[in-house]
Amino acid sequence: MADTKISALTSLTGANTASTTDVLAIVDTSATTTKKITRAELFDISDPTGGQIVFPTTQNASSNAYTFDDYREGTWTPVLQGTGGGPLTHSAQVGDYIKIGKLVHISGYVAISGGTPITGGVTIEGLPFNTQTKSNYFAVITPGNYSAVFDVNYTQLSLVINSNASGILVFENGNSQASASIPPAQIGTGFFLEFAGSYIAAA
Repeated sequence: MADTKISALTSLTGANTASTTDVLAIVDTSATTTKKITRAELFDISDPTGGQIVFPTTQNASSNAYTFDDYREGTWTPVLQGTGGGPLTHSAQVGDYIKIGKLVHISGYVAISGGTPITGGVTIEGLPFNTQTKSNYFAVITPGNYSAVFDVNYTQLSLVINSNASGILVFENGNSQASASIPPAQIGTGFFLEFAGSYIAAA
């Protein structure tokens, strides 16, 4: 028999309309007994041996904005690099993430012990999921402790992820100064950076 939605069963209260008084029969074939549960009981996972919802390893993405289709926890490897030169030698590369639907929260730590100098724009590559593709989209990631030497009139670090991106852009900012990529010459032996933040993934 083809699968049928509960709301389409003729045994439902009224004219095929779901009701809180409707029940679903669970049959124990070994004991030939039937247990009837309500919809409220069906979605109650507070039992001490329950409390878990398992999602597939490969996400079954939904286009419905009201459908919860993914949850996962894991690690990723942040790679500090430039658009040219390199590679740098990392003495530490730590990354963790939690993904809830399309919302991804990341944390990371990188430290440099040597390698070939980089040039151009500085990025942290290796995000666990690419960001969504959307005009003018960006996510701001918060830097924690870091070691950096800035250009004149620049005093702080900022981290930004753009649309359809797999990495984090590393900028320097200052009072009345336009954001600029941090000087790549400063990303060498002894440099370290802690960071954390959230962004919206493509799926």
